[in-house]
Formats: sequence, C-alpha cells, structure tokens
Amino acid sequence: MSRQCTHYGRWPQHGFTSLKKLRPQSVTSRIQPGSDVIVCAEMDEQWGYVGAKSRPR
Repeated sequence: MSRQCTHYGRWPQHGFTSLKKLRPQSVTSRIQPGSDVIVCAEMDEQWGYVGAKSRPR
C-alpha cells in the first residue's frame, strides 16, 4: 500500500502563507544584568520515536 502524501505542495490551501515572518530583533530583547531568568522547556513524548523509527523506545 502506498503511503504518499496527497496534499504535498498545496500548503497555500491550508492558509500557511498568511503567517507573518518576524525578524529576530522584533521578538527578542536583551537580558538586563542582575535580572532573574527563568528557562522553561517542554518536550513532547512522541519526539523520542523520531530518531529511530525502527527502534522505538
């Protein structure tokens, strides 16, 4: 059974062309010396399978 993506190349139909592109300067700011910095990260469980689909965890 073929598993080809049937909508490849038709992204404009899904509205992805309307996303606004931002320059890094417009979304980042300098951290002031002496200020508190909180680093928060979240990872989806599914990403563990991406590197080795033949050997999932």
